[in-house]
Order: sequence, then structure tokens, then C-alpha cells
Amino acid sequence: ADCLTRLGLIPRLQHMTRQCKRIASKYAFHVHVKDFLYKSGNELKPGGWWAVTNGGNYVRGTILGHGVVPVKACLNALKKEKYDGYLSLEFEGREECLPAIQDGLEYLKRIIDTL
Repeated sequence: ADCLTRLGLIPRLQHMTRQCKRIASKYAFHVHVKDFLYKSGNELKPGGWWAVTNGGNYVRGTILGHGVVPVKACLNALKKEKYDGYLSLEFEGREECLPAIQDGLEYLKRIIDTL
């Protein structure tokens, strides 16, 4: 039997390219939705919680909708591929947790309502 029929994926939306979304949506059953702030690696590394990407740029988590991840476009791509699994809101920013999660969830619901 094809091992992919027994396996599932839990992709992170912000890491998915267009091609990856097409392939992964067939096997995904749970998608993590989160957002990031971004700064070019040509600048000095900001202080605090900024991480260095493989490409030498800087990112840090933020409230969903406040960063650079094209959330609506990503969810549209998953819908186009008939994804019908779970979405989970993930937050690891520096903002106050509960208000940040509430704001992100409200934003996510608004996007879902437009799909």
C-alpha cells in the first residue's frame, strides 16, 4: 500500500510555497496558521526575539494579520485544493498573549467568512 495514504501532514502555513500547498493539501489534516514580522538581513539584527532565517534575514512571531504572511492567499490556495482539515491559530509573539490570540482569531474568522 502507498505509505502516503496512511500518513498525514501538519504543515505550517507560513512555510508553504504555492507548489507545496498544492501537494501538501492532499495529505494535510491540520494546518498551523501564524504570522511573522520580517526584516532584511542587510540590516543589523534587531534586539529581542528576532530569529535568523536560513537566508540570513530576521523574523519574529506576531499577531495574525500584523505580519507579512499572506494568510488570505494561503487559505484561498488550500480551499482551491479542497483542503477540509483543521486550522489552528499559533502565536509566539511578544505582545500580550490573550489579546493577541483574540485579535488573531477574529482576523482568521473574518478571512474564513470571505472564502
